[in-house]
Amino acid sequence: MIPWFRRYSERLARIYPDLIAFYRAQATAALTLAALILAAISLVGALPYLDPRMSREQTIVMFMVSLLLASSGFMLLLIDRGHSLIVQLIIFLALASLGLVSALYYEPFTVSPAYLLLIPLLGSMFFGTRGMLAGGGMAAGLLLLMIARAFETTSSMSSLMGNVGAVGASLLFGGVALWFFTVNLQTALARSQSGARQTQIVADILQLASQELESEKLRPQLVELIRAHLDAYHVQIFMLDMERQNAVLVASTGEAGERLLARKHSLLVGSRSVIGQAMSRGETVYAPDTSRDPIHRANELLPDTRAEIAFPLRDGMQMVGALDIQSSRLNAFSPDDIATLRIVAGQVATALRNARLYEQTRRSLEENRQLYEQAQENLRELDRLNRQLTAQVWGEYLSGDRSTIGVQLDGTRLKRDTGWTPTLRQVMARQEPIIRVEGEQQTVAVPLDVRGQVLGAIEVTLPPDANQQDAQDLIQAVAGRLGLALDNSRLFDEARTLAQQEHLINEIGEQLQSTTDIDEMLQIALTELQEALGASRGAIRLRAASAPAASIGGQE
Repeated sequence: MIPWFRRYSERLARIYPDLIAFYRAQATAALTLAALILAAISLVGALPYLDPRMSREQTIVMFMVSLLLASSGFMLLLIDRGHSLIVQLIIFLALASLGLVSALYYEPFTVSPAYLLLIPLLGSMFFGTRGMLAGGGMAAGLLLLMIARAFETTSSMSSLMGNVGAVGASLLFGGVALWFFTVNLQTALARSQSGARQTQIVADILQLASQELESEKLRPQLVELIRAHLDAYHVQIFMLDMERQNAVLVASTGEAGERLLARKHSLLVGSRSVIGQAMSRGETVYAPDTSRDPIHRANELLPDTRAEIAFPLRDGMQMVGALDIQSSRLNAFSPDDIATLRIVAGQVATALRNARLYEQTRRSLEENRQLYEQAQENLRELDRLNRQLTAQVWGEYLSGDRSTIGVQLDGTRLKRDTGWTPTLRQVMARQEPIIRVEGEQQTVAVPLDVRGQVLGAIEVTLPPDANQQDAQDLIQAVAGRLGLALDNSRLFDEARTLAQQEHLINEIGEQLQSTTDIDEMLQIALTELQEALGASRGAIRLRAASAPAASIGGQE
């Protein structure tokens, strides 16, 4: 039975999420289940003694037991459907009715003090302090009724006063003890419920913050989550602007929140408002009664606000915004609620800071990605220009007076050859290695690459038993070294040519500096250039100061 009731309690916890409501439903279910078991045992025990000629009293008892059995099952069904309050009212009223019947139709003081205490006890357990007061009033009324009937039926005043004193003392001391127990139990339950609510809302905020990392999407979800958990009238988040002079609304709940966001609602820091004061002081500001608190600033879109509280949001030591919560009830926030909401505000600030850091990191990554792509594009452009320049300089280099631009080896005979075989042409077209097998003849050809520019190709015919892949790897390695050596040779030729030109220029310069005669300078310059270049004709002209440029340009 106990394991079954535990599983049933777990089901009740899902049906009644409020902690106090769950405990009350659990107690109601336990009482109802006990009544069901008691009725079932009584009915089973009475079955062997059933007689068609039962007396009227026996028939009434069997009917009451059967009714208790059926009603207990029905009440368990109501509890399971979420209607425990109806069952609690039924039990409370049934208990009070039984006490009233006993007081009216039985001898006075036949009802024990424990029964009278049971009425306020169940009232307290089911309905809190008000239920306890109502039950106490009913118990006191039953006691007065029993006293009134006792005056009519009792001849001994001392016996009457003794019974009244015993019952009254039991009710008084039991009632006081019950009152203290009820108040402490409700306080403990309220604190437990507040702690559970605090844990739940913090857990939900952490879960939301881990799932949503964009501030624009996170902020409206945060205020809606807080409003739902607290059953608040309105929740909103303000953030400081760049000048740190105004609190700008960034998230707000409901239709009123949408209208406030649409008109870009903001409040001056330090203004006569709960938000303005909270951000000016950097501490919690609470207006328990907005109709009397001068710090509250009424908003025409939120006419039902009766209490308002604002908590500063901090990023480290710096205040960045505020969380504002409004209620339609006066004095809506107790000290325990405020302590809980301070923790909630801290979690909100942490979630917003994490979202901001995530967005900063994402922007940095995006900027780095763009810089990387730009660098890659620049590298590709440099590579293209390098290939183009390599092709140009090698084209000019090879188009010059070069005695050898191709060789061929047949057996042991080496000769110069500028012809292109089909395989060499195919390699140049594809710019990738080619292996061709014709009968027993194997031919491997690879491109000759110089700084990413294919300048030629190498073709080698292999023996039938040669390994093609090994041969290709070897030829590619030789082609790489050959390309590097060829480019170094070209650079050496260019450097030598430049050095010769520089030497010639220096020699001509020395001859020019050896004279101060202009005619001799012109003759030296023209003669040296003709000799260095092998020119057949040359001319130098100096424009006279009196000759206009147009006339010189028009002369033949």
